[in-house]
Amino acid sequence: TERLAAPFKDENFRKLMIFLASWHFAANLAAPFFTVHMLTRLGIDLFPVTVLAMCSQLANILVLQSFGRIADRFSNKAVLAVAAPLFVACTFAWIFTTAVHERWAVFAILGAVHVLTGFATAGVSIATINIAMKLAPKGNATGFLASSSLVNSMAAGSAPMIGGLCA
Repeated sequence: TERLAAPFKDENFRKLMIFLASWHFAANLAAPFFTVHMLTRLGIDLFPVTVLAMCSQLANILVLQSFGRIADRFSNKAVLAVAAPLFVACTFAWIFTTAVHERWAVFAILGAVHVLTGFATAGVSIATINIAMKLAPKGNATGFLASSSLVNSMAAGSAPMIGGLCA
């Protein structure tokens, strides 16, 4: 328990955990509503919705290593400076899914949003994990990363439930 408590006493790591918890909460607060939006408002069947989700995950996998190399060459903050705004822009891009009426245009927008969200998520993930590893002291990195993961998971897990209650 002492190893898990140490990250909360480290000011820099605590700030990182607050940022990550906020990020995961915000991202997971909205995410379930996108699926509902596609199924109900856009009238898309479950299979294409699932394919779009797979496209997002595939895009994430394909660029994860590239973001790692970019972070090594430049910095984790540089990767975050690109990936975080891209993620936010993808969230706002959902507005355009109801702005067009041609089915192909809706799917084009959804495809682009899902692929770019996968890219952005990969960049944010690799950069924040690298930052957490750099902030964790040698010899106690496991406790620091476990505490960070616990806080992130609690934020990510509680967000959809709170969002559902608010809806």
